[in-house]
Amino acid sequence: MIDVRGAKLSVAEPRHDNLPWLDFSKATSLNTCPMWGHIRYVQKRAPRGDGRQLALEAGSACHDVFAAARFATLFETDHNDFAVERSRRHFGTTRHDEMFRHMGSGEQLASRRFNYALEALSTSGYYDDPRDRRRTLQNIEESCLYYLQNYHWDYWRPYVDEDADFIGVEVPFNILIELDHRKFRFVGRADGLINNAFYDGQLEVHENKTGARINDAWAMSFHMSHQVTGYLEASKLVVPSGKGRDISNAVVLGLQIPLPRNVEAGGFVAERVSRNTEQAERWLKWLIGTYDEMMLYMDRPFDAPQYTHSCNRYFRPCQLIPFCQSTREEQEQMLYEEFEAHEWDPLSNED
Repeated sequence: MIDVRGAKLSVAEPRHDNLPWLDFSKATSLNTCPMWGHIRYVQKRAPRGDGRQLALEAGSACHDVFAAARFATLFETDHNDFAVERSRRHFGTTRHDEMFRHMGSGEQLASRRFNYALEALSTSGYYDDPRDRRRTLQNIEESCLYYLQNYHWDYWRPYVDEDADFIGVEVPFNILIELDHRKFRFVGRADGLINNAFYDGQLEVHENKTGARINDAWAMSFHMSHQVTGYLEASKLVVPSGKGRDISNAVVLGLQIPLPRNVEAGGFVAERVSRNTEQAERWLKWLIGTYDEMMLYMDRPFDAPQYTHSCNRYFRPCQLIPFCQSTREEQEQMLYEEFEAHEWDPLSNED
């Protein structure tokens, strides 16, 4: 049993960059199947793919729309110039200026915000794949439009501290965790740190998700999700001046692609969840336990356990099945001669 009461969490410094790290995706993969997690995220190797990863590409394009919407909530407010500058920094000058140009003029503010956010999709580089009739650009645009129509523009605004050059949109975190002999980092990126006017401006984490089926059953899983807990704990540390210390609530925003025929029955969910001290301790035990397991097989990935109940997760065979069926000698050859390098940077690519 891991006792986490003596654990210390703080913002990592540049001198800590060489320490091992975990993000939610890496930790989840190691717990789903240690063999898969070590090959994919620790050794950073993957079988050579034979096509695009449409789910990841579509999710990334949607997240651009979500980020643009959050920036746009600050347009024509006291933070307009700061929001514009930070949006330009996030999207790049050329892309931002194109998005800004499509806002138009002389229209209602709501229409201009819609135009700006949807242009983030148009400039994302996403394009249709003839093998996927669900994640088409048209379906994604229709889903994003429905999201924007249901977004609480005047109530969900990012936390801003201009003196600290901080805005609560796509907030990276790099947290140092120390316990006994352990020293590692927990890294990731929160989609939004929002002042929620529905709750007297209470500061909370907003996390966006896209999927093929979004409903109440899907939303219930986030009342237990370690991802939400970890993001809340990390956000407490990265908000300037310690103002995030009271963050205990999050809103998970789920968007279905394509939208169901009856959108009233699902398609968009805004699920509010909360966390307490005990739940934070459970998350930390899970994370530290995962770190211990990762370090145990860091230099001997071929000895990592195979959780065969995960070989057909999500109703499709794992890519590593041919690898896992092979002998040790064959595995070593496959890993370094047939697999390709697959770097994962959670501070720029987290889903």
